[in-house]
Amino acid sequence: MNTFERTPTLQKLINDSSRILCRKRGERPQQNRILYLLYCHGPCSQKELMSHLSISQAATSEILQKLKVKGLVCSERDPDDRRSFLLTLTKNGETAAQENHRHFLEENDALFSILTPEERSQLHNILARLIEYWSTEEH
Repeated sequence: MNTFERTPTLQKLINDSSRILCRKRGERPQQNRILYLLYCHGPCSQKELMSHLSISQAATSEILQKLKVKGLVCSERDPDDRRSFLLTLTKNGETAAQENHRHFLEENDALFSILTPEERSQLHNILARLIEYWSTEEH
């Protein structure tokens, strides 16, 4: 057995952990991210959402359509530019965003309970540093 087969790379571990966490939560991460972004930042355009999520226009449109059908998001004319629309949360959308976030925080504590507070802090700092580094144009 060679090293490649025995030792998973950090990238594989990160990908696997992300996939497992999403599966455990049984949720649609992009839908929840949109709800959370609209809850935190208020009304915004589809273009603004796309830039925050880093997903295609087609994927964003599909996700938004699902959220509209569920009655969580609606579109309203932008009062500053009548040609454009702003996406907003409905009352049910606000409630769903709050519940999702509360659930996320509770699960966060449970999922990482195996780590000491110091280890959690170290992991947080390392991942934040990597994300910042990966987000630069050179990488």
